[in-house]
Amino acid sequence: MEWEGKVDSAKLVCAASGQPIAPGALFFSGLVFRDALFVRQDYAETAWAEVDKTPFISWWRQRAPTLDAPRFKAIDSEALLGMFHALKAATERPKQCFVYVVLLYLVRARKLRFRDSVRDAEGHSFLVIEDRANRCLYRVRDPGMSVDEERAVQDNLLEVIEVGSAPIVEDG
Repeated sequence: MEWEGKVDSAKLVCAASGQPIAPGALFFSGLVFRDALFVRQDYAETAWAEVDKTPFISWWRQRAPTLDAPRFKAIDSEALLGMFHALKAATERPKQCFVYVVLLYLVRARKLRFRDSVRDAEGHSFLVIEDRANRCLYRVRDPGMSVDEERAVQDNLLEVIEVGSAPIVEDG
């Protein structure tokens, strides 16, 4: 699958009003899967309460970068964990590839634990992953991505979550 040009990057424009999101303003981002790609939609904090959240795979609150703020790329592991849970049973190849890359990050970030690698009767490879917080195991199929697919999915993930400042993670 050709991934070039299939991911919209953040525009810092409210998807509800079309108005720019001001530097330093709090806003919300939601991730949807539409037309075989992951699309990030940003919403002003004032518009968020009226937004239908059912189409979102994941959503998070953050602050728009200011012009003088240092460029900082932080990955919100909790948001990625939400994406993993929403997509772990996906049957469409783009989603399977995306969730596999998210899974690898979560293992590296120690949010999930690698337990084993197994093959089924047809020779498909699966990772067995432990979710200690939920006390369960997941068996996730390796989609067998090419190097180009891996790079494209990683770029897709970074485009989806990148804004320039660390997301605000609320304790709830």
